[in-house]
Amino acid sequence: PRKEHCEGQCSTTLQCGHKCAKRCCDSCSLDDCVVQTRLSVPLPCGHKGVLLPCNLTRKINFIDSTDTEQLVQYCSEPCLEMLKCSHRCSGTCGQCLQGRIHKVCEEDCGNTLICGHSCPVPCREVCPPCQKPCQNKCVHTKCPKKCGEPCTPCKEPCDYECVHSRCTKKCGDLCDKKPCTEPCYLKLPCSHPCVGFCGEPCPPCKQCFPEHYEEFFYTGEETEEDAKWILLNDCKHVIEVTGLEHWLQMDQEGSEIKLKACPKCRHTEPNRYISTTQRYINLVKKTFIDIQAVKVKIFGQVEEIRENRAKLLVQINEISPNEMDGFTDENKENHLFLLYCQLLRDLPVVRNQRRKEIGTQKLCVLMYMVNYLKSVVKRKNEIWNKLNEEAKVKMAVKINSLTGALRERQNKISISEIESFDLELKRIVRFGDLLILESCGEFQPLKTKKEVVQCFRKAEELISRFSRYTSDLDEMVLKAIQELKEAIKSNATLSPKEMKEIHMAMSKNFYGGSSAQGHWFKCPNGHPYVITECGGAMQVAKCPDCGALIGGSDHRYLAGQQLFREMDGATRPAWSSGYDMNNFDLNNLR
Repeated sequence: PRKEHCEGQCSTTLQCGHKCAKRCCDSCSLDDCVVQTRLSVPLPCGHKGVLLPCNLTRKINFIDSTDTEQLVQYCSEPCLEMLKCSHRCSGTCGQCLQGRIHKVCEEDCGNTLICGHSCPVPCREVCPPCQKPCQNKCVHTKCPKKCGEPCTPCKEPCDYECVHSRCTKKCGDLCDKKPCTEPCYLKLPCSHPCVGFCGEPCPPCKQCFPEHYEEFFYTGEETEEDAKWILLNDCKHVIEVTGLEHWLQMDQEGSEIKLKACPKCRHTEPNRYISTTQRYINLVKKTFIDIQAVKVKIFGQVEEIRENRAKLLVQINEISPNEMDGFTDENKENHLFLLYCQLLRDLPVVRNQRRKEIGTQKLCVLMYMVNYLKSVVKRKNEIWNKLNEEAKVKMAVKINSLTGALRERQNKISISEIESFDLELKRIVRFGDLLILESCGEFQPLKTKKEVVQCFRKAEELISRFSRYTSDLDEMVLKAIQELKEAIKSNATLSPKEMKEIHMAMSKNFYGGSSAQGHWFKCPNGHPYVITECGGAMQVAKCPDCGALIGGSDHRYLAGQQLFREMDGATRPAWSSGYDMNNFDLNNLR
């Protein structure tokens, strides 16, 4: 066949030396090569020899080596850190943001939920409500809800009765009829007497079907001729009443809250429970009441959750989609906008004409996501106009990376994860402060100043450390940013025009007026200040920028004071040994 129609394997060798993995009819591209290749240089996180798809290896080679946030996201080195759940992290260095935000634990939870089902979600701190169909049922109906949602008690009249008494309560309430102790008066179809109790379903004939009476021996009462037997409606096993009640009582005392199971099939049918055998219905109902209380605590009050969802939806609708512009990453994904869309889908109670209830845990996730989104958007609105284009890209990379990790927590977020996200959000706030300084007009002319460059690199290194952002580290970052501000201020340069205007404004307080010179000084750390009138120091003060001592006394300057020559062209202080005429322009004397 012709090449454009050939479905076979492409035989082309790409420029990278690997065979093209596409079909013959497809166009070849280096960007599609996924052969695993090993990097020859270490990534900024310190890992060496990392295996990556060939197209990524080539891509990394073209990324600026200073853009560490982009480089380290490709690191495929296994994380293997021990998580708080006692499982090893299954993520990679890049997926876990170098240990700052770990990938969601994928180990099986395996915990038994209050409903008796095994938790199917990956391991987390707290198991979410069970999503399987609820197994609560009565003789009238079966609960239509999910297992983790609180059940609605049956409102039908209870039909537990016999010839001696009957229950007057609703089906969902505890019965006021006690189990009848009279023997069943009915004759079976085979004409043999029933071995059950009055008002209970008749078990199979003991004489005709002895196999039902030989499987289980518990107390020895089974061998008595007058032994009474119970047919369990749920599993159809026949059990001697004394042994069964002893079993149920033993299962009740001092144990965890759980449904009552048949002693015969509890191992072979672990999810089958006694629920419709009316003789023991009060035991069942008491257990369901306890389970209901636990469900309410886990799932939450439905009306309260609905109210909170409505409030969160109002908050989200106050955010404009345009406020999330500028965060698209190199894969053309804007995780902040995707999070916004996700919240708009999950928050409404009614969606596609169907009511979708959520539990407390899901609500907590939504609440945190809304607060996170509001914080990021607020921060963006505060600083975006103060950043240059390069700084905006840097900020977008960090926010997009963190937001992508948050979006993985769709249904559940642990307390430790919230702490980690909050710390990383604080890191981003500090990073924004640094980018504002980098983008300001005063910083640009000082890029060659050693002191300014050192302060900037120190702050940048602290913020960009591949480690958990802690309170101690935050204090170090704040201190470094403050040092950078001071360095910018002390090294700031004024244009000749600006210096002339300032000098003219202040010269009204100089003896000699605008022609006077030598009134401008710098503190030992280079911060400028002025001495008015005669220019001689008559008092000691503190530099408002750094606290160093400035001025002097008796017209004598403190050691370390520097003449700010650039301000007015002075060659000597206004007051020096003798009244120095070199500081005056004799042609301008009046």
